[in-house]
Amino acid sequence: MSGLSANIGAKLGRIARGLFVPVLVSLFGAIYSAVKGVPYWYVILWALLNAAIVIWSGKSFARKALDRPNLSHVEKAGVALVFITLIAVPFIAANLAVYFVARGIIK
Repeated sequence: MSGLSANIGAKLGRIARGLFVPVLVSLFGAIYSAVKGVPYWYVILWALLNAAIVIWSGKSFARKALDRPNLSHVEKAGVALVFITLIAVPFIAANLAVYFVARGIIK
């Protein structure tokens, strides 16, 4: 059992290291946007762009998840939509939170 948990821990560590730079760049962009006074919708677009980069870098994972012969095209589309949502929504929420906190501090 400990070998299994070590394997899972190693995989989670790789995932966290892979997400560190995109998340850091994304949040820095939200702070920069707050300092420059750009509208909040720009931050949403910025977050979506960064989420798209993360999704693109994880396309091999998504390909493995969708490469199931027993899934119909509708089910594959549903899985893809859930995958995209699970990545994009936290990026948008975190970027908007950082943006509004930074705007509050600046004012």
